[in-house]
Amino acid sequence: MKKKTSKKEQPKSKKKFVTGKTKPYTIVSFDFDSVLKQDHKYYPFGKHERLLYLGEIVHMPGHGIFANHGGKVLWAYHMDEFYIVPKEEV
Repeated sequence: MKKKTSKKEQPKSKKKFVTGKTKPYTIVSFDFDSVLKQDHKYYPFGKHERLLYLGEIVHMPGHGIFANHGGKVLWAYHMDEFYIVPKEEV
C-alpha cells in the first residue's frame, strides 16, 4: 500500500505576463521571482519600478522594448519576465 504524501500546493500566480499580443504603452513591472536572487544586481530597474512597454523587437521574437520613468529605453529583455501591472495599482 502506497503512503499518501501531501504536497504543499503553491498558489498560482495571478500575474498576467507580457506576450507578443500585449498592446504597446502598457504599464509593466519586472518579475524578480523569475530570476535567481544572485542575478538581481544585473537588471537596471528596481523591484517595484513601473516601466512602459513599447513593443516587441521584430527581429528578436520574445524580446521587448521598455522605457522607465526617466525616459531611459531598455531593450532586448525577455518579455515573459515582465508582468502587466493591474489598473488598480497604477
